[in-house]
Amino acid sequence: MDVDQLGKGSNGGNPTTAIIIPVHNGKTVLRRALRSLLSQTVQDFEVVVVSDDGFDYFPLAQSVMGERVRQVHTPVPGSGPAIAREIGCSKTCSFFCALSRA
Repeated sequence: MDVDQLGKGSNGGNPTTAIIIPVHNGKTVLRRALRSLLSQTVQDFEVVVVSDDGFDYFPLAQSVMGERVRQVHTPVPGSGPAIAREIGCSKTCSFFCALSRA
């Protein structure tokens, strides 16, 4: 399939892109990062917040993003952003993974 033909519904109803955001002690900056995502032109995406410190960021993320957000945790807090990104990408059904920082 040509990338230009991708759109909502072309992936079985899943968003085309998953934006992976690893977070470690980043409650304040996560809100800013999520608001920035909402201001983007392309809106066919979901957000996967990967908590690397055991904190539940889901209520905050859902208050900004609504239903387009999921949260997962690293198995061991403090695993680092690379592990968090890998876990986040493995938990999505989107065609593409985009990496972001909180």
